[in-house]
Amino acid sequence: MPLLYGPTVENLYTTLAKMGETIVSRFEIPPMDTSVKSEDIQINGNYKVRVYHPPGATGNDHLGLYLHGGGWTLGDLDIEDALCRLVSKTVNMVLVSVDYRLAPKHKYPAALDDCVHAFEWAIANASKLGVRDTKVTIIGGSAGANLALGSALRLIDEGKGAPISGVIAQVPATIHPDAVPASLREKYISMEENADLSLATRSSMLAFWSEFTLSVLLPVKVGLS
Repeated sequence: MPLLYGPTVENLYTTLAKMGETIVSRFEIPPMDTSVKSEDIQINGNYKVRVYHPPGATGNDHLGLYLHGGGWTLGDLDIEDALCRLVSKTVNMVLVSVDYRLAPKHKYPAALDDCVHAFEWAIANASKLGVRDTKVTIIGGSAGANLALGSALRLIDEGKGAPISGVIAQVPATIHPDAVPASLREKYISMEENADLSLATRSSMLAFWSEFTLSVLLPVKVGLS
């Protein structure tokens, strides 16, 4: 079973590189689905997006925002390109994938800022993207699911949530264990029970969290004490 272990992200990078080499050596990687057209657009000095157009685009298609996983420290527009093409084609969706800034160079809330800005950019440019319906589905997995939920919450808090048609959060990382309220900690046991039973072990998750949110955990912990 492939497992990632900390205590640092350097350990994770090394292990992932070896896993990638093993996968490439043992399995045939399917070719890119070129029936789904894509375009990379530099939005500002912080990030760019890749826009996917399904082969059956009508000009009145769904609009989606996709946020990749990778523990907030890994990933780019290529890492989940195949999945984005599949989603775009399967549900006939114009999908905007966000190459948000990564930790540890860019701590929280840099990634969240980019995702929220990308949502607003997609809405403002809906007609140029070939979309008439400006409702947006926010999609992400793991760290991307965390950012999907976080983006939706911030937009709602700022009174900008009306265009959100839904959030698809796959295996979301929702809360650091140190930020769980004391009254709920006896129920928050999944990370302990499954510490070494999945790719993202407890050790790796703590390493990812620390690189992304170290600068903001202290006030959260104090606030719950």
